Amino acid sequence: MKIPTISAELIEGLRSRFHPKDRSIYLAANCLAYLSNGAYLSNAFIAETILAASAASVTFSNIPQGFRSLILYTSARSTAIATSDNIHLRFNGDSGANYDSQQLFGNAATASASTSRATSLPVIVLTEGANSRANCFAPGIAFIFDYSRTVEKTAIGLSSAIGDLSADAQLLTIMRSLHWRNSNVVTSIVLVPASGPNFTAGSRFQLYGVL
Repeated sequence: MKIPTISAELIEGLRSRFHPKDRSIYLAANCLAYLSNGAYLSNAFIAETILAASAASVTFSNIPQGFRSLILYTSARSTAIATSDNIHLRFNGDSGANYDSQQLFGNAATASASTSRATSLPVIVLTEGANSRANCFAPGIAFIFDYSRTVEKTAIGLSSAIGDLSADAQLLTIMRSLHWRNSNVVTSIVLVPASGPNFTAGSRFQLYGVL
């Protein structure tokens, strides 16, 4: 298996996040990224936001271009007066009607699907809402493919929410696909609660690169 190379701009970030005591990590510009035991790094930490106070949006900017794909992790809750909410995603601040999406979801024991074309506010994952159980944050993960290539972009999101557990209908599991009608490389990602208007304190967002 070919071991991928790593760009100079990622070196310090990797070193700051990975310092094992019993083995060394060797990194150099345009050289292989590997550990002394022969393993190699598959994902690398890029950035994290943990909200200390409510915020209307979360932005990952200046995303490095040295990866094949991106993985976005969310653990989120919004101030929407509901048991759940959605998270909108925009690439490079594009607010035009340039996104398409497909949704497959399980609501209690019922499965259904829906689609959206030429929208300016595509949904990628769920959050819990203000009426959800206290201290609950909805988990989500999104895979963003070929973000650094000059091709139109696609992403897949997986998430769930539990609401306040007073009814089966509040239990949600959702898979979404997203298409961006643009071939520019992705340099920033903006996340916004659909109803919100804010993400609550304690919401966590992490971005990783796939080497």
